[in-house]
Amino acid sequence: PFGVAVAAAAAAAVAVSPASAIFTLLIIVPPAAVIGVLIRMKKPYRTAVLSSALLMMAAMYVAFCLPSVLDGNEPFYAIEQSFAAYSRELAASLADSLGAELPPELKLALASMEDFAAEAAAFLSAAFAALFALLDTCIARSLAKRAGSEVKPMTHFALWQLSRQYNYIATFSLLAALVVMLAKLQNADVVFALAECAVLGPLMLMGVCSIEFSTRMKGQRGAMLRAVIYICIVLLLPYSLIALVVLGLLDRITRIRRRFKPRKRPD
Repeated sequence: PFGVAVAAAAAAAVAVSPASAIFTLLIIVPPAAVIGVLIRMKKPYRTAVLSSALLMMAAMYVAFCLPSVLDGNEPFYAIEQSFAAYSRELAASLADSLGAELPPELKLALASMEDFAAEAAAFLSAAFAALFALLDTCIARSLAKRAGSEVKPMTHFALWQLSRQYNYIATFSLLAALVVMLAKLQNADVVFALAECAVLGPLMLMGVCSIEFSTRMKGQRGAMLRAVIYICIVLLLPYSLIALVVLGLLDRITRIRRRFKPRKRPD
């Protein structure tokens, strides 16, 4: 599992960014190695996903923010400057294509990109880290199983549950964000964005699991319904994310999926 996880991560790095494959490998190989070790130790898969995601977020923070800190600036200074430069280039390109000045509202929206650069970077980093950790864990387990390695059984996606520690993690994240914001510390908005990811991200996943569970309970008739629901989720982004959070919260309160016991197939 260790070699499979690292190999899968390396292949993804080369495929995604061949020009900067070495830089990408330095970010994703350590989290992939953690996944391989935890799978070999037969730890819960959610432990592998969470540990890998946290390590990747730390690696991306060091890679993208440390140079700004060493130069004496705030951590997200370089990212904010990149967003500002991109917004100026985009505004100039749109003005040239339209042959006229941009509307004041559009100018204001493009100019405000720099203000939201830090939060956007934090959100995208958390989303990418979580997605990578989830996919690499599933791929590493599948390939290791095909290679004949003994791996821990994985619960069907429709029956995935959050750990009991989720409530503690969510509470700690919200309290930490509240303290930072009340103290008006630097990058408090970034801390709040990360707290949102830590609290709402797992609930969104539970919302998707709940959809899987509900539609699969309908048998073959649920396949078309499931496809329609996922298409609607994509078309209604970002509003559909709120619906997934509410659905995940209701699922956690009602505990319907947790009480479900799948039938054992006869030998």
